[in-house]
Amino acid sequence: MLRVSLLSLLVTRDKNNKQGKVYRYHDGKQWKDGKEGDHKKKLGELKKCESEPALSDEEPELQQGYIPPRQKPVWASVDLSKEPEQEKVDYYNSVTGDVSYKRYSSKFSNNDTDQILLVKKVTDNGNTIWEAGERECMELAQYRSKGGFAILRIHVNVCGDVKHKFFEKNAEKWEEILKAFDDKLLKMMHKESNKPEPQEPKTR
Repeated sequence: MLRVSLLSLLVTRDKNNKQGKVYRYHDGKQWKDGKEGDHKKKLGELKKCESEPALSDEEPELQQGYIPPRQKPVWASVDLSKEPEQEKVDYYNSVTGDVSYKRYSSKFSNNDTDQILLVKKVTDNGNTIWEAGERECMELAQYRSKGGFAILRIHVNVCGDVKHKFFEKNAEKWEEILKAFDDKLLKMMHKESNKPEPQEPKTR
């Protein structure tokens, strides 16, 4: 089996809005916690692929993501309005007060089928919110909704480097937002701040 080295740097905030960082890596079977020094070293190696030429039009299925040319991925989509196919996507959900929380993440590997499983698109009732570009995939999506308002944070893996996309939904329309995401999140969670949050399991 050809293994794909994947790294993740997650930026977290606690209830006091204090920022922290979590370094993780995928060993081909599951996600594990890593160290900052090892993360930087491996990231330097992975970034070398940014200088590689784009693949030709003869292999369109490989132009998205960062999978080695001989390892064909199985692409999956996430629709926020439906239950996901859990054989393709890791999924967790909880409710705190009036706030509904859903988390989706790419499986990256399937030990039973020896496949690479990656999410390339996020939709809501069939309407596209985000779609992967060249050498990209969705690593993690965090969706919160309350009444007719919702916010979405997507962790996009770009050749081993993680970038974030932020979106909000008012009524039936999704729009990308560049600022104030944390303020909107804190405002949504403010009324529930005195209630204990359910423990979220770690991604594999």
